[in-house]
Amino acid sequence: MMTPLLRSLSGEVQRLPDSFAPSRSGSLPSRPMSRQSLAQSVRRGVALLWFEATGSWASAVVVSERGHLLTCAHLLTGSSWMESAPESQEQPSASNSGLDGKRPTATRRLAPSQQICRGRCEVLGPDGFFQEVTFEAQVLCVCEGYLDAALLLARPPSRSPDSKSRGYLFEPWIWQRESRRDPEEGTAVWAVGHGLFGPGTPWRGATLTEGHVVKVARSGCFPGGRAAVLQSSAAVHRGCSGGALVDACTGELLGMVTTNVKHQDGSVMPHVNFSLPAGLMAPLRSFLEDPFRQGALDKLLIDWRSSAADEREQALWRLEPEPLQLPSRMAARKQLALDRMRQLTEDATAAEEQGENAPPKSAL
Repeated sequence: MMTPLLRSLSGEVQRLPDSFAPSRSGSLPSRPMSRQSLAQSVRRGVALLWFEATGSWASAVVVSERGHLLTCAHLLTGSSWMESAPESQEQPSASNSGLDGKRPTATRRLAPSQQICRGRCEVLGPDGFFQEVTFEAQVLCVCEGYLDAALLLARPPSRSPDSKSRGYLFEPWIWQRESRRDPEEGTAVWAVGHGLFGPGTPWRGATLTEGHVVKVARSGCFPGGRAAVLQSSAAVHRGCSGGALVDACTGELLGMVTTNVKHQDGSVMPHVNFSLPAGLMAPLRSFLEDPFRQGALDKLLIDWRSSAADEREQALWRLEPEPLQLPSRMAARKQLALDRMRQLTEDATAAEEQGENAPPKSAL
């Protein structure tokens, strides 16, 4: 479905209905939203990012009015830490969606001139109308280790150093509606992202697919462990990495779409995909309270380390099968034979030692 705004094609803009228009302070609507209005709002909260040199593209969740964008690190690094897992000939493997070309390796922090990508989304103009803008996005930081997350900052459409100077406001509607409860299995969800339709398509706006939370994998062996991986049945295709997994009834942010799954022959399983739970992105909220203070980015990277996957969670992301310790008759027979051979060797050695120590016999 197209978004209602195609400014570049028709030259028209759409005014935000009063029923769900956010105030300049970012307050949320108090009146219930229709399903159509909810879908329209969540689409505005997901931007499109791409590299013109390679054609690679992905999605990003808008997390601030100034244009901070949260996406997957593998868009910038060209590969994910999940891809280093040993391949299995029988099990499907986790594969990052949203990449179709190799990217230069990114460091933990990049200079503005080292990594610049293009982006597009709808913003709220000073006249109260939404309009589509294309911008450049500067990479602020890429999370090291086992957390597929990166933060970018959109440069304003003008030469002004601050997008607010011209009244443009990015729409962090999804980010503001983070769920305050743990995700539950069976919850109806939308996967919101720019899957299949990249920057060159005439069909603008994020796509929306519906499904359910299939599995909430938790850290540790106890039910009270933190949510580490969300599996959903909503269709996810190439380009959806960095998109949003939201509650289909409330629009609350549940997670960031990270990987889909494909067979060994390369065929994709779009309805089997995984997302980073929104709770793991909690350090970003503290950062956004004052994002331009000195040392804020360094602190964010340090705080994100606590959200990185531990050894058990890494195995979950890589779809590594759990080791099975089943009784084996052949193994038992082999062990029995080894034990018998060892016993025979010991008996032979003892016999030789006894023979050497025995007194010599008389020749008469």
